[in-house]
Amino acid sequence: LQLAGQLWSFWFGSGHRQEGVRWLETILARSDPADSIARCGALLTVASLLPLIGREQDAATYMAQLKPMAYRLEDPFLLTRVLFTMGLYLGDREEAKRTLEEALPLFDLIEDERKGAIVPFYGFYGDLLRETGQYADAKAYYQKAEEVRLSYGFSMADNHTGNFGRLALQEGNLPEAYALVSEQVENMRQIRHQKWLADWLVRLGEVETYLGKWQTAQTHFQECFQLMEAMGDLRGQADVLAGLGYLALQRGEVETAVSHLQNSLHWYAELTPQTVDPKIRTLTPELVDAILRAGLVAAANQQPAQAATLFAAVTRFASAMNHFPPPPLAQAMEEAATAVRTALSSIEWETAVATAQQISLTDLLKQAFG
Repeated sequence: LQLAGQLWSFWFGSGHRQEGVRWLETILARSDPADSIARCGALLTVASLLPLIGREQDAATYMAQLKPMAYRLEDPFLLTRVLFTMGLYLGDREEAKRTLEEALPLFDLIEDERKGAIVPFYGFYGDLLRETGQYADAKAYYQKAEEVRLSYGFSMADNHTGNFGRLALQEGNLPEAYALVSEQVENMRQIRHQKWLADWLVRLGEVETYLGKWQTAQTHFQECFQLMEAMGDLRGQADVLAGLGYLALQRGEVETAVSHLQNSLHWYAELTPQTVDPKIRTLTPELVDAILRAGLVAAANQQPAQAATLFAAVTRFASAMNHFPPPPLAQAMEEAATAVRTALSSIEWETAVATAQQISLTDLLKQAFG
């Protein structure tokens, strides 16, 4: 049981999530149900893997057992791990922040080298701030994470070079974003972490597309898609297809762009609950940007009404979560929206905008191209 709970890095990093869940659930079913650090660790591992294979409700069931058990065991480090996982998967972004704020003071009770495990907490808090447009505060938390990482001599697995690159992208500094995200990709190659490598390859392909490095962007997107496909990561595949669609658009390959964005939004629809609540974390910056790219492709495909609806939906959802699309995308949308409005009558434009305000997120994704 203890060994199974410690194999999270292998099952997560190498993409063997289904296998990991099968092993863990079998072991948990046959083990002593009494409170123990080993059982809590195994529950924590399976609860963190289940959302990655589409079993969010089962994950929530396991997590409901975790927090009370961790408090009963009176192990501060174990409790921080439980709270981190709950913050990662349960509730909206504000709830996640509160969960992390509950965990951070517990590190004062940890006196050995495990105190350095605060690094991913700072990083995750930075992510939550970045996703809601609080870029300066996000940078401060990434810097805190880096300071602790360096002071403990932790590996490059915990570094935030790429996140500084994402912030540079939001500032419109494409050369710096490219340099930092490229460095992050190489770091992930060195430590051979397939999941994190894939996560950063798609960001690298995005920046390369903006810079006109289309061939290398294509190569990195394809490598990323293969990794995501091997791991069964549908959300990752949807993100990559959105990037490939925008890349095809830049090359003038409109038909290919339509195909990629249709598939991307279809997969996002399959993963998105029937809600328009902006607090639900299935509404991510990546998804909003994918909708924006779909609008650009619809405009290029001579579908002005669909493009107008998609652009209005981007404004709606981005405003709800305080997300700002990267400057290259924002500028492209502004220019395309102007052309689309000219192509439509006043009534057609108003109808498209009204549709965007009323339609559910799932229906929008399914009906994007008519």
